[in-house]
Amino acid sequence: MVKILICDDNPAFALQLSQKVARLAHGFGQPVEVKSCTQPEQLTPEAFGCPDIAFLDIDMGNINGIDLARKIRRAGLDTLLIFVTNYPEYAPEGYEVAAFRFLDKGRLDQKLPYYFSQALHALESKGDQIQLSDEVFPSRCLVYGETHSRGLLLHMTGYHTKLLTCSKTMGELEKLLLPHGFLRVHQSFLVNMKYIRKMQSTGVWLTQGEELPISARNYKQLKETFLTWRAKNPWSTF
Repeated sequence: MVKILICDDNPAFALQLSQKVARLAHGFGQPVEVKSCTQPEQLTPEAFGCPDIAFLDIDMGNINGIDLARKIRRAGLDTLLIFVTNYPEYAPEGYEVAAFRFLDKGRLDQKLPYYFSQALHALESKGDQIQLSDEVFPSRCLVYGETHSRGLLLHMTGYHTKLLTCSKTMGELEKLLLPHGFLRVHQSFLVNMKYIRKMQSTGVWLTQGEELPISARNYKQLKETFLTWRAKNPWSTF
């Protein structure tokens, strides 16, 4: 299931784009969940969910689509951003937030099928699906895991539940998630680096506002690992 967010302050256009995307997805045989928003000021980090693809209008009155994209990046999401606009001059700013494509509203019917197809292929190439027992989910939906009782407690975002339990050991989970950008900041905590807002010797602060403990003994190496990862994923710094 591919989650798609469409944000445009013109309700008629938002509906039109939603219908076109749904029809394209059906033609590709791709199950999708399309969420449409016509009031961009209501899109707080908590309301983003975890969209795989976001179609964002650039000019939405008091809201600039580029600023909305920056909020998405600050939330630690690697959503594919497609700006739907009549203003190509915004393209340089789009590179700051790793925009996937700029879609000219005047050429919607000509360009949308191709861009949407490319976006689906890009999602397939990410290969970030994680399987734990009977659960299969994108790695970006897991914020962090912590030891709990005789197993692990997984804190989720943009998923059908906020918490999952897992019978694996923390060492087993670390080995599984290391290729997906996770860092074991403490003996009892494994964190998705997408959601790390700040790291200091006294703790780790997440974009959701939570503070987690950090291993003081390993702080220097943890900091180096995090900074190296962030340099390769520059959108996470916005």
